[in-house]
Amino acid sequence: QLSLEGKECVSGIVTSRAVMRYGGMPVFKAVISDGARPLIAVYYRQTYLAQIFKPKTYAVLYGTVEKKGRRLEMTHPDYEIFSGTPPEKTAHHGRLVPIYSLTEDLTQKGLRQCLYEALEVSEGLVEDPLPPKARGVLDLCGRETAFKQIHFPDSETLRRAAYERLVFDEFFFLQLSIGMK
Repeated sequence: QLSLEGKECVSGIVTSRAVMRYGGMPVFKAVISDGARPLIAVYYRQTYLAQIFKPKTYAVLYGTVEKKGRRLEMTHPDYEIFSGTPPEKTAHHGRLVPIYSLTEDLTQKGLRQCLYEALEVSEGLVEDPLPPKARGVLDLCGRETAFKQIHFPDSETLRRAAYERLVFDEFFFLQLSIGMK
């Protein structure tokens, strides 16, 4: 059951698509079906999406669901398209997905993908200044784990543990710098 309050993540098969004109403005619409109730994704002035939302592809959408008459619609949702069955987890779905504050010319999807790739490339390169014994006594996760879990948590518990570790690091290094003055 989709909520009409707040943002939702929905997925399904693209069953049809069309580019229409309303008052001269091109509007792309794609129908996404999960087997229950179809949802229409609407994009104004983005006709190139007809080449991306191909019938029988799998789409994951994130946005605000609105009821338009008897139909459910999302206007300009974030999307991810898969030609076959999607992987269980990606940077954009199948997990707790980060939402970042943005500045001009950055998109959620672009920033999220950059961070996802940076974390993958840096795997094994993050040094932890806290010895394993101290982490055990303080019940803190490793620094590399904290960086991964704060951005792409596998669960709310792991996200909280990552947050605690990063807060500890901030205060610990603040105390060290004050002590060195």
